[in-house]
Amino acid sequence: MGEPLVSIIVPLYNGEQTIERCLTSIRNQTYKNIEVLVVNDGSKDHSMKVLKKFRDSDPRFHILNKGNSGVSDSRNLGIKNARGKYLQFVDSDDWITKDATQTFVSTAETYNCDMVITDYHRVVNHKIYIKGHIPEEGLVSRRQFAEFMMKAPANFYYGVMWNKFFRTDIIKSHKLKCNRDLNWCEDFLFNLEYLQYVKDVYVIKTPVYYYVKTKGSLVATQVNLRQTIRTKGILFDYYKDLYKSMDIYDENKLRIQMFYIAVARDTGKRKKTPPSPETTEKTKKFSSKKSILHEDEAESLLAVTKAEKRRQEKKAEKKTSEIKAEKKLLEKKAEKKISEKRMEKKLSEESTEKELSEKKAEIKSSEKETGKKSSEKKAEKKTLEKKAEKKSSEKKTEKKLPEKKTEKKSLEKKAEKKFSEKKVEKKFSEKKSDKRQEKNILESPVL
Repeated sequence: MGEPLVSIIVPLYNGEQTIERCLTSIRNQTYKNIEVLVVNDGSKDHSMKVLKKFRDSDPRFHILNKGNSGVSDSRNLGIKNARGKYLQFVDSDDWITKDATQTFVSTAETYNCDMVITDYHRVVNHKIYIKGHIPEEGLVSRRQFAEFMMKAPANFYYGVMWNKFFRTDIIKSHKLKCNRDLNWCEDFLFNLEYLQYVKDVYVIKTPVYYYVKTKGSLVATQVNLRQTIRTKGILFDYYKDLYKSMDIYDENKLRIQMFYIAVARDTGKRKKTPPSPETTEKTKKFSSKKSILHEDEAESLLAVTKAEKRRQEKKAEKKTSEIKAEKKLLEKKAEKKISEKRMEKKLSEESTEKELSEKKAEIKSSEKETGKKSSEKKAEKKTLEKKAEKKSSEKKTEKKLPEKKTEKKSLEKKAEKKFSEKKVEKKFSEKKSDKRQEKNILESPVL
């Protein structure tokens, strides 16, 4: 299996002063299987000349032109056209080390992780600082990464896209996009959405990206303070959803709420370069401050925060009154429903009583019919019993009849025997009588 393709997306707007350095650092990558998608966001300077030079000399470079609509749209167009297995982002005024892409790919392929994150170099007035937040290199779970992130929710390290390596399939399958309605923290929002679908993150401590902080940048000026607070409100909801999905919201609730007043910063250790006397003086002056804002900016932010708090309180009061009104309305509806139910119950009871009386009458009628049927059955039973008795007596009679016949025959035989005996006696007596007469005749004198 060959080396996976990496799509490197570079959004560009009027970057003629820095784009050549940026693209040269990409062209010099030790990892060669890349496609570079430079999205020209309607630049009005000579940026296109530089782009065409790179495109004409290296077929891996592609130009995507569009009207000026912001960095989010530019990144989204790059994502749409990306063909690589992995996505890497580079801003037009920054540059990367020659082994940056190789480091990302090797780590992602070796550990089969869904995201790789690295420390980075921060460049301010030609001074370089090393920035990071997670203390140790290695593979961490999404939950562990989220817990680290909550220790510094406004830190650049977690918010930006250019120090991270993404899987294209996760982004495209879940239709993830940069929010074009935000002009600050749009990449932070993208990262929070992406983390919803991540299992593991690999942390690299070696910096591979050079972030150039310039005057007037969005981070330095914090855009519009009201806009900042509004954006943080949106991010707060995403933070909340992410931490609730991992069942760690309650334990981090206070930290998430502190995100409202945290200022986006990229604090970290500076490279070992001797500071100038001017820098030392500034460091002493602002050593007590935790924000990158000046004192007047901090006061402004505090004032806006208080105003925002009051606005939120008023909003809460309004919501409370609306809830009360809604509650009253619901109570009235409930009362109406209860009265309707009572009426319904009454009607139901009346109809039930009617049904009950009808059922009773039906039962009585049924009982009468049952009684009639029962008496008929009893009479039928008696008739059957009588018939059975008669049949039984007839059977008994039939049984006795041959006995009587036998007895009669026996009597007749006895009578016949007696008669024959009498006949014999009679004959015997007649014979005796005849003999006597004969004797008498013989004995009587002759006349």
